Amino acid sequence: MGRIIVFANRKGGCGKTTTAVNAAHALTSHGRVLLVDMDAQAHVSIIFASAPHPENTILEVLEGRLALTEAISPSRIAGLELIYSSRNLGAYELGVGPDDEQALVLAEQLIPAQSLYDYIIIDPPPTLGVLMVASLVAAREVFIPMPMHFLAMEGLAEMM
Repeated sequence: MGRIIVFANRKGGCGKTTTAVNAAHALTSHGRVLLVDMDAQAHVSIIFASAPHPENTILEVLEGRLALTEAISPSRIAGLELIYSSRNLGAYELGVGPDDEQALVLAEQLIPAQSLYDYIIIDPPPTLGVLMVASLVAAREVFIPMPMHFLAMEGLAEMM
């Protein structure tokens, strides 16, 4: 069963997406990697996008219209596959609100994918909404990247 790792911080601009992308790329030398973009900014998706607006995204998975394994797309990097984000995730998060069951959807959807990958990396948004909570619930390991300055340490305190 693969490791499920989330790079999370309540503070934006601290390098979590950059860390997630680079860790995912580096880990391809140790096994198969799935990188899940849970952020409505879709920066991971922009970095890897082969199409401007992918049809199968994490939004369809969270809404129950698609199984997670059906949303997986290849990348240009051998051993690395992706689940693209959707710019509509922000509206989705506002629509579902703080729902305990919704926070479990990602974890439940990842179950069949765990046997396919050695590493599953999740890049959540820099907020404490349902997308971040769902990412943290699904993960087995959490890394909190942060530069060493006051506001980043405030983000760390909020994450704790």
